Formats: sequence, C-alpha cells, structure tokens
Amino acid sequence: MQTLYWALFGLVDLDAIRLKEDHSFTQFAGKLMLGVYSYISIIVLINMLIAMMNTSYQIISVSGVVLS
Repeated sequence: MQTLYWALFGLVDLDAIRLKEDHSFTQFAGKLMLGVYSYISIIVLINMLIAMMNTSYQIISVSGVVLS
C-alpha cells in the first residue's frame, strides 16, 4: 500500500517490483498493474481538479462579482 501511495507522487523506483527469482511474467504483470494504477489515479485527480474549479466558478458567478 505504501508503494501505491508514493507512486501517486512519482517517488517509486521500479526496483520495488523486482523479484529475487526469475519470474518475468509476474514482474511484467506487476509493472503493468502499477502503470494502470498510476494512469487511472492521474485521470481521477485531474477530474477532481476540474470539478473543484467548476464549483469555484459557479460560486463566483452566482455572487455577481465581475472579473475584468
């Protein structure tokens, strides 16, 4: 869980996924799952940012403040 948490910030080395034995398929599956997790988390975070900006814009537009 710590590896996945720090992967959100890009602070994970691929050495964390390496195995001592030669399991190339398992290593590939682990790297693939970490990549998919990182991709999905970035999409979710960008979506949350857009939602927060939309909410802020609606609050400002309802209050009648003119930005010029």
